[in-house]
Amino acid sequence: MADEKHESDANRDSGADEEFSPTPFDHPLFFPAIMFAGLIWFGYDGWINPDYQPDGDKHESQGFSRWGAGVLILLVTYYGYRGLQELRERDQSDGGR
Repeated sequence: MADEKHESDANRDSGADEEFSPTPFDHPLFFPAIMFAGLIWFGYDGWINPDYQPDGDKHESQGFSRWGAGVLILLVTYYGYRGLQELRERDQSDGGR
């Protein structure tokens, strides 16, 4: 029984030495890119999309889209800046590879 416990601990420790393979979701600019896509949609819906609907009604969510685009501009700017900082730090720690 003690040998089995020691063996499982050894297997767990050997897994820690394996190299970590990052996914595209781990990239520092992934979240800002997704928010930028939302910004494009809100911007289109708020300013470029016509103010009327085919049945003659006014576009109901135009104000929401404009406010959403404004908020997303701020968020994309903030998180984009932080993502670029993280990329620069990563490049410096890798030795410029």
